[in-house]
Amino acid sequence: MSTQNDIQRIAHLGKLVDDAGKTLAFLQSRVDTLTAERDQLIEKNNKLVAENVALKAKGREVLKEASYVYSHYNRMVEHLDGEIIDGQTLHELQEVIELETPVTDAAIADIRAEAKSEALDEMAKTYRDLANEDGCSCNMKSSYNLTAERAENYAAYIRRQLR
Repeated sequence: MSTQNDIQRIAHLGKLVDDAGKTLAFLQSRVDTLTAERDQLIEKNNKLVAENVALKAKGREVLKEASYVYSHYNRMVEHLDGEIIDGQTLHELQEVIELETPVTDAAIADIRAEAKSEALDEMAKTYRDLANEDGCSCNMKSSYNLTAERAENYAAYIRRQLR
């Protein structure tokens, strides 16, 4: 009887392993799908950030030009009829341009931090390569490796701050 039970247990374990494999394959598929969706959202977010930055820059440019035009207009008409343009519209435009955009500001900070992290990784790689070149003195090798290690540590610190 025990042989029959062992065979049943082994068959049952085989089915469990097969089911676990199917579950893992399904989960991997979901991870791949979610990763692709996340990447698309990150790309959209980065485009929105770039648009917001461009809109604010264009708004500042328009405000500067409008201020210049209003100023010249007011100097021209002041002595004629006293009908000058007040700065209320310019003030309102400036308020719109200077609205706080914390999500955009945070996204820009993340993009800058990621760029710094990537630059530090590249710097560390360069220093590691220099340390491994033939003919590199022991002192320079130590210096290069220490610099690379510091760059790697700072890049890791920046990545932790992004989480």
